[in-house]
Amino acid sequence: MSQQDNRSAQIYARITDTIFAVIMGLSFKEYYWLLAPPVPSFKLAVLLLGYSTVVVSRVGYHKSISSKPYRGSKRFLVDLWILYMYFVLTFAPGGRDSPPDTIIVLSAQVGVYVGYLVWDLMKKTEYTDSRSYRMLITIVCFLLTVIILLIFHLPIPFGENTILGGTLHDWLFLMAEYGVTVIFWSLKLTT
Repeated sequence: MSQQDNRSAQIYARITDTIFAVIMGLSFKEYYWLLAPPVPSFKLAVLLLGYSTVVVSRVGYHKSISSKPYRGSKRFLVDLWILYMYFVLTFAPGGRDSPPDTIIVLSAQVGVYVGYLVWDLMKKTEYTDSRSYRMLITIVCFLLTVIILLIFHLPIPFGENTILGGTLHDWLFLMAEYGVTVIFWSLKLTT
């Protein structure tokens, strides 16, 4: 990698880190009332899914770019998409007086995994020696998020009872997304 390419890769990494910090900072400012003190609620569970997705992904991102730095700007452009999806995800809990919209959470998760999949594909084209099974992990988790989103729209006969501000239906699908997130990052960070 040339010195110019290395410098560009460093700039792209700094830009993504800056945008990441802005998203998290804005989210902390917006949801201070939900976080301090944290009171168990569906809204808090939605926010924590967003935070866990974003924060753990930063670890994976830095692990990936340290071993396979950017070659050109294509992966950086995908990073911008992923960061936008993180923004949507971290603001999915809604305001104080509005309930979280579970469909936004599920759709944002699909959007995140679309970004991860495109990113992995681009990394594979930049580095042909990249391990294919890592991409398989992304494909499987992407498909799981799509299936969760599709099943969410089926008329499943759960009551409208709410538990900590969310219906049982919404809780089940949110927990399914937590499950995919845990599986994805457990496998990605250990391989």
